[in-house]
Parts: sequence; structure tokens; C-alpha cells
Amino acid sequence: MSKKPKLDSYHYHEMLDRLNIVTQIADHHLQQHSVAKIESDIGSLITEAIDKLTVAYQLTGEKSFKNKKINMTDYKVLKYQYFDERGKPISKYFYIKYKVKFLWWTYWKTLKHTECGWGDCYKTRTTFKSEKKAIKFIQDILCTDMSRNESKETEVKIVNCK
Repeated sequence: MSKKPKLDSYHYHEMLDRLNIVTQIADHHLQQHSVAKIESDIGSLITEAIDKLTVAYQLTGEKSFKNKKINMTDYKVLKYQYFDERGKPISKYFYIKYKVKFLWWTYWKTLKHTECGWGDCYKTRTTFKSEKKAIKFIQDILCTDMSRNESKETEVKIVNCK
């Protein structure tokens, strides 16, 4: 039985780079080729392959981010408002952005969570009704490294039948 190699951030970075290169090559040299444009059956297979490579790229990026043990201490709370045609505020909500470092770049990323409905799951912006609640969430959840977007199973009680 062979052991799985331990993956570090460089492995994910390398995979992202290779997926990007292969996707660009497939797009430029295959999908843009006149045969792929005229022969729709060939073109659709190439498009499907590029779509799968793109999904693999996105999944690798997500796993790369999830496996990084970065102490994210910088957060900012933003207010988003809707206005009517006269410029009167109709509604508002608050959301959080956190600082992310990738190689030598630093940028702000919106905090999201997964919602499921009608047989589909998707990531959506995590919103709060007030600035106070957003700050409390940062202090109580994010700053304490409490797990998010994961599942946890805890044994509550064992019941024996006699």
C-alpha cells in the first residue's frame, strides 16, 4: 500500500498553472481551429473538454485556498443599498470581505456560504441585517477559527434495546 504524498501550496500552484496553460492551448489551437468551428460535433467535444478543464482549475483553486493555513485577521464590513428611481433608499444589507494573499498579490474576497434549493447548490454572499451583527460574526466566528462550510457529526447518545 503506497502512501499519498503530502500536498503543499506549491503543488496546488503548480497544478493551477498547468491547467491554465493546457486550457489556453486547447482554446487557441483546437477550439479556434477552422475544423472545430465548421464541424460542430468536433467543436462541441473540444468545448466540453475545455469546460471540464475549467472546472478542474476552479476546484483546484478552492482546495488550494482551503488547505492554506492562513491566519486571516483583516476583515472589512461593507454596506450595500438599493435605491428607487428617485434615489430614496429602499433596503440595505451588510457583508464581509477578508484579505487573501496569493503569491505576491493581496486582494479582498467576499465571504460566501453555500445555499441549496431545487436540487442545486451554489455559493452566495453572506449578508447581515446590521453592521453590529456583521462585526459580531467576525469576532465570534471568524476570529476564533470556528469551522465554516463543513459538516460535523457528534455522537449524542447510545441506546441499547434489551
